[in-house]
Order: sequence, then C-alpha cells, then structure tokens
Amino acid sequence: MRYDFYAEKYEHPNIHEWSQYTILKCTRIGDRKQYIKSIRNYYKRNQIDRYWSYTKWFIPNESDIPNNSILIKIEFKLKKPFISSDDEQFWPNPGNPLCKDKILRIPYIRPSSWKGSLRSIMRDRLKKPVVVVERLLGSERAKEELKRGRLTFYPTFLDNIDIDVIAPHDRATKAGKRRISPIFLEIAPENAKGTFSLLYFPFDLLGRAEEEVKEEIEQDLEVLKESIPAMLTKYGFGAKTTAGYGVVKKDIEFQILPGMNEKAKDEHFGEEESVFAREMDELIEKYGEKHEQRKN
Repeated sequence: MRYDFYAEKYEHPNIHEWSQYTILKCTRIGDRKQYIKSIRNYYKRNQIDRYWSYTKWFIPNESDIPNNSILIKIEFKLKKPFISSDDEQFWPNPGNPLCKDKILRIPYIRPSSWKGSLRSIMRDRLKKPVVVVERLLGSERAKEELKRGRLTFYPTFLDNIDIDVIAPHDRATKAGKRRISPIFLEIAPENAKGTFSLLYFPFDLLGRAEEEVKEEIEQDLEVLKESIPAMLTKYGFGAKTTAGYGVVKKDIEFQILPGMNEKAKDEHFGEEESVFAREMDELIEKYGEKHEQRKN
C-alpha cells in the first residue's frame, strides 16, 4: 500500500513534495543513500535541466557590452565542491542550504560573491595596491565616499547539486562531537559546470591624458591576469575555502571579447604556460599600441 501511494505522488511536479515522499519511503526502509540519490536525480532532472536554457540569458555576448570595454568568460568544472549560504533549503535534513536563484531555483553564485572573493584575493592574498583594488572594485561600504569600480560581475549558474557530510571530532577523545556531528551541507559537487563572466569598463578614463589611460589600463589588466586564475584555481571562492572547497580544474574554456572569435581551451589555467595568460598579455600589448598611435 505504501508503494502505491508513493508511485501516485511520483507524478507530482512539486519538488518539495517529492522530497518529503522520498524521505518517507527511504527512511522507513533504512536506505539513506537511496534517499539522497533519488532526491538529487529528481532535482537535477526536473529543476536544473528543465530550466537550464534560461541561464544563458545571464551570460553576456559581445553585442551586450559597451564600447571600449572587455568581456572575459571562463567555462569551468569544479575540482572541489562549492558551498554557500541561503535562506531557503530544499533537502529536509541539511541546515546549510546552497544559494539558489529565487525564480529558477538553480544553484548559483551571486555577482556580489564574486566581487567579494576577488577583492579578498587582490587585497589580502596578492597584496595589490589599495588604489588599484578600489579602482577596479570600487570603495567598500564602510567608507564615507562611495566610488563605483570598473568591473561588473554576472551570476554563475551551476548544473548540479548534492549533499556533503562533515563530522567534527573531539580532539581529546577522537570521537564525533555529540549534538554537532555529523553536519550535512548542501553543495555543488565536483565536476559541476559553470561560467564565470566579468566585464571591464574603464568609464572614468574618458577625457583623461592618453599616457595616463595607457598606464592604468595596463595595470588593471595585469592585476586581472593574475588574480582571476588565483581565485579560481588556488584560493577558492564561497565558504570553507581554507578547507579546500570552491576551486576549479585547470582545464577550462575561455573567451575574451572583443578580439577572440571563438572559445579557446586552456589545460594549464593558473600556470606559467597558460593560454589565458598569453591572451591577456597580447591584449595588454594591443591596448598599449592603440594608445601609442592615438598619442602620435
């Protein structure tokens, strides 16, 4: 009788109902792994895959960007799971839900999260000059005078969802801490795909001297060439980055617009022989030549 009831509710499109019926069945038969697998597959099939095409609207193209700007797009796969926080959870058990878009209900990384992560990398890890960091990312809210930065970030949608478990142990007894362990985390798992998009628009250089324009753009692009791979492959983004979460694989596809007519592969992203670094170097050289011609 229980199976018939469950099968009847299977046809319901409401994913929250599905999760409740699934946990009802799987916990009664004592199969927790089956419960997690069932929920994950249903959510991916009926929520993520169903609405994934709409996420393309949030990824800009060359026709969407203003003149004298640069658009960087990087398609990646997660090397380690991504963790963030949200107010609304899908899974009945975890108290640490993954951030999802309010309409599509697909896991995503907010533009503000990208901005905060990149600021932290530039300022605290790479020790870049404060004037350059604020020029790119704007002033922090704590300051009295607010200034807009030259970078615009876009949301990144992730194409999978799962549950991770951590078990804090007592250092003295080596046993799991009572009432704390285990902790369930809603995550975007390893190999989940996403696209990082960043627009560089030096709007505040209009009307400035050509030599000053050339110098600042070259400085900005050099900082981006170093800090973007460092954030994605080394230091990470999201929560628990010190534990290794939130980094991507070094095998990526990217496109820099204008200039690149199609995507390029980079199997050494973040390393010395990186194709991305080489393209950024060529871009910096082109900007230098262009401003030299204007000067002459």
